[in-house]
Amino acid sequence: MKEFREILVPIDFSEMSGKAIDPAYSLAKLIGGKVYLLHVIDLMPRPNPMYAHYAPRESVLKQEIDKIEVEARTKLLSLVPKDEAFKGLDTEILVVRHASAPEAIVEQAAAVGAAVIILTPKGWSTLAHLLLGSTAEQVIRRAGCPVMVMRG
Repeated sequence: MKEFREILVPIDFSEMSGKAIDPAYSLAKLIGGKVYLLHVIDLMPRPNPMYAHYAPRESVLKQEIDKIEVEARTKLLSLVPKDEAFKGLDTEILVVRHASAPEAIVEQAAAVGAAVIILTPKGWSTLAHLLLGSTAEQVIRRAGCPVMVMRG
């Protein structure tokens, strides 16, 4: 039987996504688990559906993406709880570059052997959400492990 130890927490740095951190660490403390804080750098420019001739600017320079990655790692490290109750819990910071956040989350969950993914919904809807579904919804459909969606 697979042990329930690896906990993946995707973070997009919204206030809402931060609400998954305490529950993840509480669960990790309870089970002696490890928390993986994940940020996905979206490499796919999104077309503007309101303007037929919209052309996003050329791809972001590698230097800019490298800088974004360093900043994301720093931000994720700052989100690790400093509370004495969570002291000693193992955390790994993951920053990946991908064209699809839901696919990246599912791939990283498989790569680290996640027993659960804890995430939050965005809390708002867009045309992309109506056409493609939310990130949380897509992860739930594709993940090979349980997904816990925390509400604000």
